[in-house]
Amino acid sequence: MACDMDCGSMRRPTNLNTWNPMRLKPTLFQTIPLVRDSQRRRDPFGFADVAAFYADLLAPDLTNRQRDARWMSILCWGLQQVTSSFRALDNDQETYARLRGLELRWIIQAYLAPDGQRNRQLPGKLAVKSLEGTDYRGLRRQMGEAQWRRYRNTGPYAAYRGLMQYLGLLRPDGWTLSEAGLELAAAASAHLPPLRKAKISPADDDNGWVGYWLRRWPLSAAPAGVRAFLPGPGKLLSSERKIIVPQLFAEGERRRVVAECLQNEPAGSHADLCGAIQRRLLRDKSLSPSELSKLEKLESFSRLADAAIKALRHAYRATASNDSAQPPLDQIAKKLVAELNDLNRACRAWRGDGVWPQVTAFANAMKSQANAAARLQCLLQLHENLAGGLLWLRVRDGHIDRVARYPQPPGGYYRFRLNALAHLALGCGVIKSLPGALDSLEEASNEEDSNDE
Repeated sequence: MACDMDCGSMRRPTNLNTWNPMRLKPTLFQTIPLVRDSQRRRDPFGFADVAAFYADLLAPDLTNRQRDARWMSILCWGLQQVTSSFRALDNDQETYARLRGLELRWIIQAYLAPDGQRNRQLPGKLAVKSLEGTDYRGLRRQMGEAQWRRYRNTGPYAAYRGLMQYLGLLRPDGWTLSEAGLELAAAASAHLPPLRKAKISPADDDNGWVGYWLRRWPLSAAPAGVRAFLPGPGKLLSSERKIIVPQLFAEGERRRVVAECLQNEPAGSHADLCGAIQRRLLRDKSLSPSELSKLEKLESFSRLADAAIKALRHAYRATASNDSAQPPLDQIAKKLVAELNDLNRACRAWRGDGVWPQVTAFANAMKSQANAAARLQCLLQLHENLAGGLLWLRVRDGHIDRVARYPQPPGGYYRFRLNALAHLALGCGVIKSLPGALDSLEEASNEEDSNDE
């Protein structure tokens, strides 16, 4: 996860000769102070700790934003270009300012590709779209100050820095490439034309250094090799695989085992997929008794949580589309009979054994409700009492009040990084296709931090 805390003036360690190429635990990406506290949008029933446990169990050392391994090669190349072009830089904020401009140069290039509007990880692409056919040097101004600040959290370097440290592509300072990182940079260079020479302009800092990199790498200089190397869904890595795969998907390690489960279960729901993973991992002798007891609940938790979120999302949409600003609860409940019945069945199937007491309390409250109106009343009350962040809806005097003012539900389903893991495995050639449970628009839009804009 990224964090904008102040370390822009921190000097880098000068002695890098003692660097140990062992895997490093990821560190926070820090540049400037937070403007305001972030508000969690995706924990509507307080199940975040449960989902976090399963995410760490199934996809250790990953985050939801790490879903396109090609970005790591591009970032290694980008860091090499920055450090070779600006040798006098000695603090993180100046380095990142120049790297961010080069990241955005890549995002412009990827967006302008023939299939650039597909489901690519391109933070800032809406601002690029609004400038289409004009001067992309104005990208910073088009993004606005609020999005420009958020980009520190949503940009590729913020997303992949931790994974790059873990894989040994970066040295401990988080900016200097290791030997493996230099190899990835070389793999990228083989697909790119040499950058042109360009003088620094006084306007470069004002436009976020996008103009500088556009002068050195004009949009007209995009041969087929560049287009083949752009980030994109399902793109198979080339020579990079020999560097990334042994570290990220080593034979027998958890990420590899789970990825192979994903390949072997091409159809079914997300809960079905979790069931297949559960059955496979229950044979893992390295898991502790506590981990095994929680793993035994993976499929049933997924079914219950999915049913709860589906009912809440339908309630949100029905409320938002109603002619009344605060429609009667029983009127909305009549539209959700099927969803609320599914939730009731999932709650009745939940076995309360003390493993996840917060889920058991939720299931006990819901399964005792006899009809759609009572179930929706209970669901919204639980949401109001348990939400770990943004409140979507609440009930007042028999009417539903839409608290969040988004046109669509402001959060997605509880997930366990399986989508990110699957996309990384696909790009690395570990699996040949995405399982049906993940290869859908609903799942693609469900990433914890998919709102890059």
